Amino acid sequence: MVRSELKVQCESALMRSVAGQGNGVYSAQITLVILGLSKAENPG
Repeated sequence: MVRSELKVQCESALMRSVAGQGNGVYSAQITLVILGLSKAENPG
């Protein structure tokens, strides 16, 4: 559950980044975090 909540927070931050300043590097870092959490939740 903690991972899911963290993923939601990351996605929200990603949306704010895109909608606000549109910082590509920051957005990419958050995307990698989300993908990492997804892999952690669903190994293999």
